[in-house]
Amino acid sequence: HAVMLDRLGPTVWHDSPGSAMALLEELEETARLWLLTDRRPEPLTESQIAELRTRFNTPW
Repeated sequence: HAVMLDRLGPTVWHDSPGSAMALLEELEETARLWLLTDRRPEPLTESQIAELRTRFNTPW
């Protein structure tokens, strides 16, 4: 599991420290490749944010 926190960067967790580290490495490599494509992210819409809140049962 991973989340990207504004001004803090990625936070990852898994069943073991080794698995979490592998996940972080995969996340970093994917981000590097994505940046090489020169694409820029678009902010989520309010409805997309609401869907995520509902799906993951979280208020934030």
